[in-house]
Amino acid sequence: MEDIEIKILNAISETTRIKEELREKHNKFNITLTTALRLLDRPADSVLEGLGGQPEQIKAYVIRQALELANEVADVVLKIQTMLERLHEEIRKQ
Repeated sequence: MEDIEIKILNAISETTRIKEELREKHNKFNITLTTALRLLDRPADSVLEGLGGQPEQIKAYVIRQALELANEVADVVLKIQTMLERLHEEIRKQ
């Protein structure tokens, strides 16, 4: 039973680590989104042209970043689910 307890504590620790990692990625996405919205809110001949970007390119970039973040969250949830299923299987066998 101690082995299972250790595995559960490890799973909790891993979940905490993943939560912090996702929070950091979400914060980075918020910065990306805020910056993009500010750029898109300015006249076309200002900063946007200086960066060599077009509004469509910036919108596409933000959408890609949002999809990437969503995929990462889904992958993490699947990883946690797999850990829990393994623990459940071990408990069931005992």
